[in-house]
Amino acid sequence: MFLCPCAADEDTTVLPGKTSEEPALDTKTSGDFTYVELTNAEDSSIKAACIEDYKGTDVNLIIPETIDGLDVVMLGDQCICANRMVSRIELPKTLQALGEFTFAECTGLKEYAVAEDNPYFEAEDGILYTEDKTCLLRYPAGRETESYTIPDTVTTLGNVAFAYNKMKSVTLPDSLTTLGKMSFSDCTGLTEITVPAQVATIPEYCFYRCKNLKKADLNNNITTIDFAAFACTAIESIDLPTGLVKIGQCAFVDTPMKSVTISSKVTDIGYSAFGFRLAADQSLVCGDGFVIRGIAGSAAEKYTKEAENAGAATFEALNQPQTEAPAATTPNPAEPVEKGLSAFRTVGIIVCCCLLVLIAVIAIVSGKKRGKQAQKDETPAEPIVPAEPEDGSAEEDSE
Repeated sequence: MFLCPCAADEDTTVLPGKTSEEPALDTKTSGDFTYVELTNAEDSSIKAACIEDYKGTDVNLIIPETIDGLDVVMLGDQCICANRMVSRIELPKTLQALGEFTFAECTGLKEYAVAEDNPYFEAEDGILYTEDKTCLLRYPAGRETESYTIPDTVTTLGNVAFAYNKMKSVTLPDSLTTLGKMSFSDCTGLTEITVPAQVATIPEYCFYRCKNLKKADLNNNITTIDFAAFACTAIESIDLPTGLVKIGQCAFVDTPMKSVTISSKVTDIGYSAFGFRLAADQSLVCGDGFVIRGIAGSAAEKYTKEAENAGAATFEALNQPQTEAPAATTPNPAEPVEKGLSAFRTVGIIVCCCLLVLIAVIAIVSGKKRGKQAQKDETPAEPIVPAEPEDGSAEEDSE
């Protein structure tokens, strides 16, 4: 591993409010190449070279394996940028790393090639990948195609991976997790994009100056839309992800958007993210009548009231959602039993009362019947008068 003196974290494209500073490099020149000397991080006696610039006019550019006796192991951040003459670039077996924006804006470039024994890079169909094909590093900016589908082995897009290409459609695979800075910057033919579910961040300048980009479908797992990610696009409206937390500075500068709804989950909105446009001198000025809708007291409202954003947007409060659910009562397992027993007791008492009343009624009725019967039993029975015999036997007995 070599220590590079390059400013690896800086951008080449600058909007108002974004600075790009690079340290002065102790450069050396060899032919058409300018380079800096690198030192091995583990053994300071081992030296190598990082090419920082190329001034030649070759159409078929072969990066040398060595320069002044040093292995070429790296290309600097802005090495071979904006070279509109080169149509093919071949990387040597010694190369281990690219800078952040190497080969950006090489709009005549049709093909990448890599030495067969390079263990770090691979070129397939003229497209530059890491050796395992999990990262698509660079798509030739000058290749003339209408559309392209990224292979599903790819999980990462490198910085400026598709920048400056004029194609109209790029299909991102479900395997994708990471977009690089300026991945699609200045893709002026691009009209729409769908960001897969595993991508969590739209990085700096990702779709910057995609002037025909009208539609962006963003997955709800996205938490961050970074600096100038959609600046200078043709987006008229957008559904922000439900999981969004941060919206970076200049994120939607100079778009035809007139309004946006921002969730209360968003806690950080950078200066000039909404409601600003670029003037002819590239300075930021307030747009006309931009409306931000959100929950009162949220970052959305605070954005419209900050002094630096004054006049850029007005705020419309949405209905405040219920913030606290009614206190849930923990059910007492005994309650249903107690209530059931109570109800049972009540019913039982009523039934018992009814039975007692019924018994009493029956008793009264029975008593009346027995009284009547007793009266009948106490009345003397009328004497039985024998019937007189018809044959006069009575007289014979008396005699």
